[in-house]
Amino acid sequence: MLWMWLACGKTDSEKVVQCDPSASILQIDNGFTLPENACSSLRLYSTILGEGELLVSWTNTETGFQPTITATSNGTFDGLLVSGKYSLNGKTSTRIWKQGYQSWWWSGITDLVKPELDEYGVPLVGGDGNGVNATEEKPYSSWWLGLVGKPDGDSILAGALSSTKTRVWTAFSEDTMWVVWGHRGDEIQLSEGDSIELDPIWVHSGSDAFELHVDYAKASAEYNGVPAR
Repeated sequence: MLWMWLACGKTDSEKVVQCDPSASILQIDNGFTLPENACSSLRLYSTILGEGELLVSWTNTETGFQPTITATSNGTFDGLLVSGKYSLNGKTSTRIWKQGYQSWWWSGITDLVKPELDEYGVPLVGGDGNGVNATEEKPYSSWWLGLVGKPDGDSILAGALSSTKTRVWTAFSEDTMWVVWGHRGDEIQLSEGDSIELDPIWVHSGSDAFELHVDYAKASAEYNGVPAR
């Protein structure tokens, strides 16, 4: 009878909690989150950088999330910042996958370091000015798309589906994630009542970093009308 008591004697706190590593990112009023059944956590909020009265709204399309900036007064749009806290399932160190965007700079994986921030609290990013080599790159940021993950756990990927309005980049610290449109000297003048649709992004989480990149590539190809192979 002793073995029966042991088998039935586990408390609720000792039960294995099942979670979904591929839970879909949810769009909320002012940003994004992961559902409660996800293995990781994410909570991002939108901030508009610029002058005047500017509002942001989001459209959840078949391939990604598209922000629209609307001016309720004459103003200048400088950038859109989506940032907030995240945590990843897994016990190993968190690392970042960086996008290779120049002929002399390859894609690769690096350890996270504390980001350098500008006066607005936005991470600095290199490579879009007069840089001549990869040593000027910031190890915590990634142009156009970036992935943060744990080798034995989950990852989160955020990537632009196009770049017709502004430049887009991502950045990560140990617990904070940023996605930025503009804020690189590419301001857009807006009159009262004007709206501008910025380029959409694809944001997903999962336990297979390679598959996240494959799915992102498929979404980007679909959005841009590139035939699937």
